[in-house]
Formats: sequence, C-alpha cells, structure tokens
Amino acid sequence: MLIIPDITIISTWLKNLNAIFHLSTERNTIELIYLQKVNGISNADIRLIDDIMTISIYSPVKQIALPALFTEISQINSATFLAKVYLELRDNENARIVFSYSISLSEGITFNQFSLCLSRFEEEALQVITELDSCDLLLNSLETSAHLTFNNLNTYH
Repeated sequence: MLIIPDITIISTWLKNLNAIFHLSTERNTIELIYLQKVNGISNADIRLIDDIMTISIYSPVKQIALPALFTEISQINSATFLAKVYLELRDNENARIVFSYSISLSEGITFNQFSLCLSRFEEEALQVITELDSCDLLLNSLETSAHLTFNNLNTYH
C-alpha cells in the first residue's frame, strides 16, 4: 500500500530494518548512526522537506585529493544510478564528498520501496567510498581531528 510517510513513519521503517538512528523532529531529520560507524563516513542522514525525502552520506576528503576529485566527479556520477555526488567546500572545515539521493513522496511509497532505495543507495555510496579510501583520498577520524586542531591553531596565531 502506498503511503506518504512523515518523519515518524520513516523512523518506524528504520526500526523495522533494525537500523540505529537518531530522530530530530524539530529539524525533520534522521541521523543514520549505523552508517557513521563505517570507515570514511563522517555523517549520514535522511531529511524531509515538504514531500521530498533526501538521503545523504558525507565523507571528508584530504585537501591534496581535491584536484583529482574535481576531475573525477562527473565520472563518479555517471557510474552511480541513484547517488548524485558533489564536493562540498566550506571555510574552516574539511572538504567533503557528498552522496545524495532525493525522491518525491507526493505519490506515496511502500516500506519495501523505501527499503530497496535505501539499501541500493547505501551500496552505491559505500562502493565509491571504499574505492576512495583504498586510494588514500579520504580523511580518517584521527586525521580529521588533527586537521581541525591545526586549523584552530592557525586561527589564533
């Protein structure tokens, strides 16, 4: 049966999938904690804005990797069916590669469709993340904290 899910229904579906997550109803966001435990992933979430559900996975990248990623981003996008990939650059933060998938919920969706979309999106993103990590292009958690500390020192000197 097709239904138009809200954040509560999606969290129920995630419970049915035995996923570990954190629900933030005021922001209409679900943090996917189970994905944040995967090497190379700093954050993952599901956001609901009006009738659009967006699933995103974020991976911090090394500064030295940016030129290579700029040239490869369109090839990565053409190799993924669901995930759309882009680089996010911000001042005073590590650059991140973002994997994103959006779906309109206005016509409704079933639990099985949600489950299939989520698992296929995760598979695509994790395949690329594993490849980037094997090429030593991603920051690991120790490098991320060291980079932030170094940036903070530069700010004050």
